[in-house]
This record gives sequence, structure tokens and C-alpha cells, in this order.
Amino acid sequence: MRWKAVLILTITVVVSGCLSVTVNSSSAPETENRSVTVTEVIDGDTVDLNYSSREERIRLDGIDTPEVHVENDAAEYPGIPETQEGEACLKKWGERASSFVKNETKVGKNTTLSYNLENGKPERGSYGRILGEIFYKNSSLNRQLVVKGYARTYSKESPYLKEEETAIQNSDGLWSCQSLS
Repeated sequence: MRWKAVLILTITVVVSGCLSVTVNSSSAPETENRSVTVTEVIDGDTVDLNYSSREERIRLDGIDTPEVHVENDAAEYPGIPETQEGEACLKKWGERASSFVKNETKVGKNTTLSYNLENGKPERGSYGRILGEIFYKNSSLNRQLVVKGYARTYSKESPYLKEEETAIQNSDGLWSCQSLS
């Protein structure tokens, strides 16, 4: 009788081991890097690229530059006055961010795009754009935009929070608009 209990217990342990769920200990998303060609700079945080033999619109992940094609909301930028002057200042810095991206990426030049994968496909934002990070001259364009004060970070988990804090403290780029208040 005892051997039956041991047999049942052994079978139960073996079967439950086979059915156990494997948990991925890494919380970092899977990423992919691709060589791409810049076809157009839309603004400071949106670029069109030739990606896998087709044109794709890329949204620079984790950052936000002031708008150039629509009005800015100064409330999205801490410390910037919510006035016409504040919004005009942001637009000026949005135009400068766009110029910086155009100068650094150069239409027709190859660059590297890094993006997270969701179910084996590039992660996309709410407007259907691929969310990615562009590398040029061995440096992250996303990071450089924050360092120079052309962009703000989007989240408290951003890898560029220290760079943003330094830009704010130094009144670099768009953060110089704080002096209007």
C-alpha cells in the first residue's frame, strides 16, 4: 500500500514539473537593431525611414520635442509659462530641434534604428508609428535631444532623467523658456 502512495506522489511531482510555467527572469523587452536610411525629418521627434524596403514613420521613443506643425501646450513642460510667449518660445525650440535632427541624421544617409519588439513586431505608438531610438555617430539621437534641451522625457522611468535635470538647471534649450514667467 505504501509503495502505491509513493508512486502516486512521484507521478504527481513529475507531472506538475512538466506543467509548470517558465517565468522569464528578465523584465527587459526584446529589442532589435536595423540599419535604415533617413528619408525625411518631420519634426524633432518624428522621422521617416526606409525600413525593410518600405518607408516607415518613426517616433523617437521616450522623448517629446515641442511641436512645429500644431500649437504647443505649455502645461506639458514644467516651469514654462502657459502664455502666448511661453508657447511661442516652445515653438521656436521645436523648430530648432527639427533643424538639429535634420543636421545630424542627413536625409539619404544610413543610421541605426533600435526598437522594442511586441509579439515579434516593432512596438508602435498610438498613431501607428514605430517607437524607436536612432543612433548616429555612435550616440543616441534621443539622448542628445534631451541633453541639449531640445526635448523633455516622457516618463519617470526614462534613462535620460539626469540629462533632463541638468538641462533644466542650466536653462538649456526649451528650458530657457522658464525665464518668461
